[in-house]
Order: sequence, then C-alpha cells, then structure tokens
Amino acid sequence: MSSKKMHAISRSTYRGASIEIWDRQDAWFWRVIDAQSARGSIGAARSEQEATREACLTIDKATADPSPASADAAAASVVGWNRSLSCLASYLGCDRVVE
Repeated sequence: MSSKKMHAISRSTYRGASIEIWDRQDAWFWRVIDAQSARGSIGAARSEQEATREACLTIDKATADPSPASADAAAASVVGWNRSLSCLASYLGCDRVVE
C-alpha cells in the first residue's frame, strides 16, 4: 500500500452541489456531487483555480439541462461514479480516496 494519500483542502457548494478540491504532488483534483440528481463528476487540473473553474462549469452544464434522470439511470450513475473513483485511486497508487 502506498503511504501517499489525497487530502481534501477545499470544500464548498455551488448551485446546491458539493465541490471538493484537493492536491497530490503537482496536480489538483476536483469532485462534484449533486445529491438531488444523484450525479457526480471528477476531474484533474493544473492549479487550484483551474480545478475550481472546471468544477463550477461542470455544475453549470448539468443544471442547464433540467431533464430528470430515471431511477435506473441514477443508480447506474452511482455505480459508474464509484468505479471511476476506484480506478483513479488505483492509478494514483492511493489506498483510499477522499471521503
């Protein structure tokens, strides 16, 4: 197991969605969770400012299309989200992703 861990350094909300931003070595990562729509996104950026901007743009894009997701689509989204986080953690050599 790797001793390197990711640490959340910034938590905020934008348009009702949670944003978490953290760094690891020379990269910044962001995660958006919209509990109301059961959607989420994750990404990487070169700076904290760029990570914040990308996270907010993702929320803007998601809220621009108000079409409701079905219960099956929402469940599939959560499964896909968890798989993506697991793959990212494995790729980065982390034993745990930010909770």
